[in-house]
Order: sequence, then structure tokens, then C-alpha cells
Amino acid sequence: MRKEVRKITEGAAMIALISVFLLIDRQFAGQLNVYFAWIIPLPIIIYTARYGFKAGWLPYVGVVIIALMLSTLPSLIFAAMYGLVGLFYGLGINKKFDNRTQFLFTSLFTTIIYFLSMVLFASFFGYDMGDEIKIVTEFLRAMDVEPISGEANVIRLVIVMTIFFGAILEAYLLHIFARILLSRVVRITIPPSTPLSKFKFPAYVGYILMALLFAWPLVTQLKLNQMGQNVGYTLFIFSTIAIVSHALILLAVLQKRYRIHTLVFTAVLSLLLIPTIAVFPLLLIGLLDMVTDIRQTLLGVKKNA
Repeated sequence: MRKEVRKITEGAAMIALISVFLLIDRQFAGQLNVYFAWIIPLPIIIYTARYGFKAGWLPYVGVVIIALMLSTLPSLIFAAMYGLVGLFYGLGINKKFDNRTQFLFTSLFTTIIYFLSMVLFASFFGYDMGDEIKIVTEFLRAMDVEPISGEANVIRLVIVMTIFFGAILEAYLLHIFARILLSRVVRITIPPSTPLSKFKFPAYVGYILMALLFAWPLVTQLKLNQMGQNVGYTLFIFSTIAIVSHALILLAVLQKRYRIHTLVFTAVLSLLLIPTIAVFPLLLIGLLDMVTDIRQTLLGVKKNA
């Protein structure tokens, strides 16, 4: 009986914390959700990690109801989406998922949220990529920058990359703060961090990312509308960044193993100075690391060791 009372009391406290955030967000005309929406999942993470996935639906539904009464429609949708992030993150902690899986799924969820709010349904959330491209183009003309071939596509590429990195940064902030709160404040045991040398995407993820590399060329050939182009760009950039990041992780492991101190620095510098040339070998390295045993071979580790 006492445990049930404590569970209900803590659930109410978690709802109250998020309600305070929603009230402050309303006073700032919904601007807090733009920069600090990753705070919303934290109370739900703590509650779900302690009491389980089914119990976690209690504060989640409560938050959605409170948001329905206090917030605007975009803020309500943000609260519902980020609440789900907290619910599933807490499930991972409760079920003892490893640290890598937690971060990957958090990154996936935040990327989907960014994609929905800033690409697919951008106009509903008050964002228009076409207007953004126009503003950047006008700014470049005002700075006397000469136009280049395919300038709109380059600007769109930069915008999509910025959105993607924003989603990853948000996932990282949520992941770090969740671990700090769970381990040091509420004293819940969390899985230890995964060593960098063991970080590797499964082979099927490699094949999926390889297929996504053809999203933008396919969209270009089909001559789809603006939304189709945005979707194609997003998928292409997402797969490229994921594969290149995987390649850099492999290079970091090799750098530590063979003490080649400038290996990663050289790769990153090449990517910054000559991106159109350097990206291709990094894509090849990343894909080979995902779908083959090249890492074990380079490190001199036997497959069944």
C-alpha cells in the first residue's frame, strides 16, 4: 500500500515539474520548447526507470493532458513527442539496455522529431525551408558574394546538416543529463559506458545506410516537389554523416592501437579542406567496417576470440 502511494505521489511530482516548464514556456510564447524541449523527458525517464514501462504511461498521459490545457498546439505536440522519448529511454534503463543502444535510439527519436517539425511538417510549426534559403541567398548577395552553380541546393544541404547535428546534440544533452540524474540524484544503477573500440553498427544498419545514399540522386532523377527534395536531402545527409562518423570511430581505434597520433586529425582536416574528395574514402571505410570484419583484421583480433 505504501509503495503504491509513493508511486502515485512521485508520478504527480513529475507531472508538476513538467507543468512548471510548460507554464514558463507559455510566458515566453513557446520559445523554450525550441531550445530546451529535451528537458521534458527527464522526469518521465526517472519515473519509468524506477517503476517500469507500464507505470511510466501515468505521468506521460498526465503531461499530455496538462499540455492540452496550458500550451499551444505546437507545444502540445512537442510535449507528446518528447514525452515518448522519455518513456522509451526509461524503458531502456529499466530493462538494462547497454549505453550505446540507449544513445542510438535517443538520437533516432530526436532526429525523427526534428525531421517532422522542420522538414516534413515545417509550415505547421512555423518554419519554411524555402524562405530560409531565400533569406540566406539575399544575405549572400548583400555581402557581394558571387552566386555559384546549384547555390540553392548547397544552402539546403547546409540547413539539413545543421538540423541533423542539432538533433544529435540534443540527444547527447538528454543522454548525459539523464545519466547524471539517474546515477547521482535518484541512485538508480545504469549500464557503464561502452568502450569506443566496441562501438559498431550491425551489418543490416550498414546496408540500410548504403541504400539511403541513393536517396538524393533518386529524388533528383524523379524531379519531385520541394517536400520530396527535402526528404531526399535529409536521408542522404543522415546516411552520409552516420557512415563518415563510423569511419572516424574506426580511425580513432586504429590510432590508439598503432599510436598514429595524427590519423583522425588528418582525416577531419581533409574532410574540411577537400570534402568532395575526402568523403568517398571515408564512406568506403565506414561501410566496410559495418558490413565486414575489417576492424578485427586490422586490429589483429581473431573472429571467435
